[in-house]
Amino acid sequence: MAAKCDICGSKARRFCPSGKKEICSICCATRRMTEIKCTADCEHNPFGVKAILAFRKLDADSANFIMRYLTDYCSKSQRELEYEALGNRMPMDNDGRIYYFCREKLYHEIQADSRTIFERWRDEKFASLNHDQQLLLEYKRSLKPAVVEFQKNIDGNFAEFIDMLEPELPPFRIMDPDFVGNDYPRFTRMLTYLETYPNFVRFSRGGGQVLSGKTATMFIEQLKEHSEAAGLPPKEYLRKNYAECSQWPSELSARCRAEMLAQADYKICTAKYDIADNYHRIIERLLSRSDMMEDKDPEKRLKCRYFVWLQKDASADFDASEESLSELLQNGNESIPVLGSIALFPDRLELEARSSRKYAFTRQRLEKEFSQQLKFESESIRDIGRELMEPEEEDNTDSVHTRSQSDGENWNEEWLEDMEACEDENEDFDDGDGKADIHLEIQQHIINQTMDKYYREFIDTEVPLLNNITPREAATNASMRPALIELMKDHIRGNAEQAGKHGLVPYNLNWMLDELGVEELK
Repeated sequence: MAAKCDICGSKARRFCPSGKKEICSICCATRRMTEIKCTADCEHNPFGVKAILAFRKLDADSANFIMRYLTDYCSKSQRELEYEALGNRMPMDNDGRIYYFCREKLYHEIQADSRTIFERWRDEKFASLNHDQQLLLEYKRSLKPAVVEFQKNIDGNFAEFIDMLEPELPPFRIMDPDFVGNDYPRFTRMLTYLETYPNFVRFSRGGGQVLSGKTATMFIEQLKEHSEAAGLPPKEYLRKNYAECSQWPSELSARCRAEMLAQADYKICTAKYDIADNYHRIIERLLSRSDMMEDKDPEKRLKCRYFVWLQKDASADFDASEESLSELLQNGNESIPVLGSIALFPDRLELEARSSRKYAFTRQRLEKEFSQQLKFESESIRDIGRELMEPEEEDNTDSVHTRSQSDGENWNEEWLEDMEACEDENEDFDDGDGKADIHLEIQQHIINQTMDKYYREFIDTEVPLLNNITPREAATNASMRPALIELMKDHIRGNAEQAGKHGLVPYNLNWMLDELGVEELK
């Protein structure tokens, strides 16, 4: 005898784990999450953790039925509403602007009868919507802006986050297979809208912004200042002024960039000398120096003899502690800092250095070494930092923030220099017979070796962001622990971003996290 529905008595077609009973599909579809207290693991519950595809289809359809109701209510065509929505210049794509416009109009715009459009629709019993669609609209009402930080992926559908505006709250999980599949680095921070459902949280459609570590901190500080002045909690201020606040990240990112470039010594300095008939004497002296490495590229040798000036042996006394950018030359398994270069032509010598300090050092040494062979002619100094401070069209809020060594965070430049070096050395490896894998192995080995050397020194290096104490010292100071955690999050995130760009595995910082006692970041 066929089982009967425990609710209506018709033929039962599915097992309900909530009441441990058999029910029909109609009762399930029209009573779930209201009369039936559904469990999270029920495969028929689109608001649970098992019926992911059913929820995503329901959510995708929501934009259509919301727009249909708004066009009827506002007596406007869909095209007219979309045109109005696209007038909003918030940093998101067109679909995002339309969705943001619709949800603001639906949930927050007060009408002449002192109700929102959503409240009017609900009072009409959500005409034309089925049970799941009605529940979805109720849940979407919970949407709130937030600044969140990604902690880790849980599985192929869920990721764990914390709320940076309420860090005292426990971590929560966001259901977003697309986010999980994009391999975002741990501790990525985002300005976004969240929708809270019974068993998970969702990024609201309409997009969000990825914030660099420093930009996220500055954004929160600025939000707190504005909300305090307005007498509102930060989240409420953010909700009411989201369009304005969404412009801050690009402004703050530009400010960070300008401050960094103003402090940095990013210059290309060139000095030109007449060498008269001293070409062969100078070549002989340069070839005898261990801190000069000749570049034997045939194309370069057609024009001149080209030497890279290395910080070693006779030039090892250069103080690089204040250098903004680390240039490295990869010689086998050794990474050697670069001070500059010398191009020797039949009639002249040109010295080039990539900072004013390196230029002053190399020029003084060069003129002392070749005082009888060189006659200074001219110099040029190109201020790259000033050029980069010119306004840019593109928004860089989702890029890695470039740090200067004065902040104890120059690993980004070292990473890129090493990658360029090993790519130049191995550019012909990918010939279709598996050598590309060897290429990646060599890159991985070089990066791991360079990063290991850097971090073994960095752990005992004074860092301005830690009030000029070392990470090891900060680990023993309870008041400095939050700053230390922020610093290490930035390094973990940055290493992952750089490795991902080159198809490599991020350098493993676990040994350092153990030594600093911040194992929770592993």
